[in-house]
Amino acid sequence: MTKTKQEQVSQVDDHLFVVGVGSSAGGLDALSLLMSNLGPPSDEFCLIICQHVSPDFRSRLTELLQHVTDWEVVVASDGVGLEGGKIYVTPPNHHIEMVDHHIDLKSYSGDKPVPSVDRFFASLARQVQSRAIGIILSGTGSDGAEGMRAINAHNGCTLVQNPGDAKHADMPKSVIRNELYDKILLAQEMPREIRQCVKNYNLIRGTDVDESALDGLTEEQVDARILDLLERRTGTNFAKYKPSTIFRRIGKRLDALKLEDKRAYLKYIQGTPKELNKLFETVLIGVTEFFRNREAFDALEAQLRDVIDKLDERRSIRVWSVGTATGEEAYSLAIMLRELLGERFNHHDVQIFATDIDERALGVARKGHYPHSALAKMAARLRERYFVREDAHYEARSSIRSMILFSRHDITVDPPFLRLSLLVCRNVLIYFNNFLQEEVLKIFHYALVDSGVLFLGKSESTSPRDDIFERVT
Repeated sequence: MTKTKQEQVSQVDDHLFVVGVGSSAGGLDALSLLMSNLGPPSDEFCLIICQHVSPDFRSRLTELLQHVTDWEVVVASDGVGLEGGKIYVTPPNHHIEMVDHHIDLKSYSGDKPVPSVDRFFASLARQVQSRAIGIILSGTGSDGAEGMRAINAHNGCTLVQNPGDAKHADMPKSVIRNELYDKILLAQEMPREIRQCVKNYNLIRGTDVDESALDGLTEEQVDARILDLLERRTGTNFAKYKPSTIFRRIGKRLDALKLEDKRAYLKYIQGTPKELNKLFETVLIGVTEFFRNREAFDALEAQLRDVIDKLDERRSIRVWSVGTATGEEAYSLAIMLRELLGERFNHHDVQIFATDIDERALGVARKGHYPHSALAKMAARLRERYFVREDAHYEARSSIRSMILFSRHDITVDPPFLRLSLLVCRNVLIYFNNFLQEEVLKIFHYALVDSGVLFLGKSESTSPRDDIFERVT
């Protein structure tokens, strides 16, 4: 007995995210990196693999991927609905689409690469709209670019492999050249971004109200809703932050999107969950680079040299980098300390605690991978000593990575690190109101040893507590 296609269909979960992965030549390595970093299976999303390979290899792809992930890897079947926690591989010589919320396979015997990534992504965008996540990995040609355009048009998320890390960069470059992406990432970084896209959608869904209700909100209520979404995204309470500073940053997003006011922006966020990432980055992630503001680092180096000269041998040196973002500041401090200590480095226990409220940024910091452009201004001597050059990036050597502990920490609620010789907090206090600035400065004073150094941004000062700090430069 046989069943018709419609009888086989199981409806896709209304909240299931579908991740489409398109690749071609050289895609296996990238796929393996992506799959091996997926983490535990999630019932909130599934993946569908569209890779141009020979029919003989296709049958092995399912088995190869199963070896690198705990997710169930299966060959996609015509007429079935999708389930969270599964990875579907398109079978040989077939195009794949989503039609009426099920997998639709069409056999193909022509000479064009199959499956068509464009064709699949377009159908995916139509079916699940903002719950579509498109990924383009290594491959020749330009297949996938138009599909990414469709996903963007339906407010889905679009990720593309860093071309310098792809064996064949044509497909990623085509997407990047046409500006059809939200993020350029290494393949192993993509799972974290997938989960963030899902989280953003769920945050919006949990606070969603219809448009007529939004029109009835006062300006203060609109502001409160935007801050509430930002708080849910970060896990940080902004009650003691400066609203003027935050909303000035939010104004940049309104300008970029050409929106009339914050009410229109709130409506846009509700329809475009990935905007929460842009909001977070605009409001809280400042400019960061290695040895940012060289003159300030030179002044810090002079102060540290004095602190180190007064240390007893075997005395520990503890440093805290607050708001470390993607880690450039922490690695700069590690390099500075190794250079200052020289042969005495092994005589001291050197620890650098680098913290931030954004786990995504900390994930970048822990890997210690930075594009070549990020180290362009660093002295060649330091670059060669402390980093390994790879095709697509520089990787921090273990000599400085081992000095740093990266962890999530909210200075406004979490207990501080103690017995610090140096505390670095640049361009964080500017977000706090006067009361919170005073409270945080008291915490900093408590955390530092006598004659310890507090290093602030050029727009910040200890003026709320000048009674407990002495300005040295």
